[in-house]
Amino acid sequence: MIKLLALLFLVMLPVCWYIHHYFLVRSNDLSIHKGNTTGERWASQKKPILGGVGFFLGFVICAACWIIWAHIVGVDYSGTKALSIVIAATIAFASGLIDDVFNTPPSFKFFMQFVVSVILIHAGICINIFENMILNYALTVFWVVGIMNSLNMLDNMDAITTSISTIIMLGMVAIMLLTGCGSSLLLFTVVGVLAATISFLAFNWHPSSMYMGDNGSQFIGAFVSILSIETLWNTPSVEQGNWLINFVLIFMAFIVPITDTTTVSINRTLRGQMPFVGGTDHTTHHLFYMHLNEHQVALVLGFINLISVAAVVMFVVFPSTQSLYLKIAAFAAIAITLTLYTITRITKRPTVTAK
Repeated sequence: MIKLLALLFLVMLPVCWYIHHYFLVRSNDLSIHKGNTTGERWASQKKPILGGVGFFLGFVICAACWIIWAHIVGVDYSGTKALSIVIAATIAFASGLIDDVFNTPPSFKFFMQFVVSVILIHAGICINIFENMILNYALTVFWVVGIMNSLNMLDNMDAITTSISTIIMLGMVAIMLLTGCGSSLLLFTVVGVLAATISFLAFNWHPSSMYMGDNGSQFIGAFVSILSIETLWNTPSVEQGNWLINFVLIFMAFIVPITDTTTVSINRTLRGQMPFVGGTDHTTHHLFYMHLNEHQVALVLGFINLISVAAVVMFVVFPSTQSLYLKIAAFAAIAITLTLYTITRITKRPTVTAK
């Protein structure tokens, strides 16, 4: 299986690069442009916003490869769970693309995210850490909607969401391969999505030539939330009922997006602003105000999430390390979060900002 997945990745990497390049070149001919170009943003909104198309096509191609493989080895590929994953991912991508083009109100985005979470719950893809299923369902909805919004909000500077989501997915692939959790469909499709996000860095690294758009961030948010439910929330390495460990593992794996979303929400609420309106007050921007450049911001946040995800993989694969080292790691993660939040409180936006 590992050799097959490695071969699939090596094939998909240039395929996804070509898909990104094609939509970059043809973006003007396709007449798909950002619907809202007047809001406060870090950089120009006139660049192509079709990075998510490559993510989605990478997912679709590998889902088709999984069906072929499943037919050959005799695995049932017509189950509700597999179909629901495909439908949920498709709705997330389509709703993001609609939002990109038509600048839909936030209520539309929240409603479609809620629909995605309900589809997953109906298929049995839900967080299962409490004895009360109502609590599990509520937490699943909160998690799916939250991560889809969080990665969307984190997409505020070149390569940030692309690199962070890639690191998170790599960690989850390691967990699936080393522990055997997660479905074969997720293993196949995550290979395609990883190939798409890694190849997209060639176009999204500063100075970027293309953005992923909401079609990309909504899709990747839905897909990563599904992966996290299967590998972290419901990991067999955590004793049933010891839900605090699940929360710690999730917090560490998603430390950058969770910290950024929480920080922005708190600061904007204190200023009497809506949390989900675009702006230049994210943790990424405040690191820039500390005289880091865009490359350094991406590298610093990527390094933080890489170390944190690596620790999560160790704790899941080797449960015996949870008793002592998990507490140390949790305190370190909290310290990092507080540090990033403090930076947003003590640094000020200069009079002239980056274009």
